[in-house]
Amino acid sequence: FLIIKKNNSLCLINDIQKYNKYSFKNAFMLLILDEFSEEFAICKILLLLNFFSGYN
Repeated sequence: FLIIKKNNSLCLINDIQKYNKYSFKNAFMLLILDEFSEEFAICKILLLLNFFSGYN
């Protein structure tokens, strides 16, 4: 990945082991897959209805 240096040039980083101390550990909550999939269940139904009705 790229980081911006002090002189505003970009530096390509291949080995990020020394930058791991600046990262946040467990910064985001894990998704509960059941709740996440339920949100998109209606999308499949609407997609099928749109497909059969010819809606673009």
